[in-house]
Amino acid sequence: MRLAGVDIADVVAMSSEAEARVTELAPEQERELLANPALLLTAFLTLNRWSEADILATFNFTKPELTRLLIRLERLGLIELLPFDRIKLRVARNFTWRRDGPIQRYFATQVLPEFLDTRFDQPGEQMHFVGGMLSRSSTLRLHEAMEGLTRLLDELVAQDLALPTAERHGVSLFIGLRPWEFSAFTQLRRMPREKFF
Repeated sequence: MRLAGVDIADVVAMSSEAEARVTELAPEQERELLANPALLLTAFLTLNRWSEADILATFNFTKPELTRLLIRLERLGLIELLPFDRIKLRVARNFTWRRDGPIQRYFATQVLPEFLDTRFDQPGEQMHFVGGMLSRSSTLRLHEAMEGLTRLLDELVAQDLALPTAERHGVSLFIGLRPWEFSAFTQLRRMPREKFF
């Protein structure tokens, strides 16, 4: 529908963009999520646009339990609960977990080791660990390529939101790049390594 040369969908989109959006939680808010695995799971699912019906059909929550969890997420500012069991995200597109905050530390100490505990030889799994000696400018080119890959993942997630939940599966992508030398090699150096960056 158009009104005065403006598409109503565009007006709704602009209005949504103008609303204040959460870009990051405070450390105590992240700790609140970590204190309750069910709350953390519900946050993950709602951020990935699961509906209440999908959550109840897939996970062992009663409707009152899920409602309590969603109310807590609403109080944290992550979502807004709407009539007819609809959930509206209140996070910005650039929402991230706090750098070196409780969630990132949890992922580094608990989630990442479990993620890496595989041979990456099952269907859908793939891993490459390669190394070489690069200049700063070549290292920065790889940083740009990694950013491009994370943007591609974000675009594909947005594209697949139109699919039913049953057709979407959780995936995790880990890309790591840092100036690094195996500690057994470093111990054999005559002098400490110079700082690369």
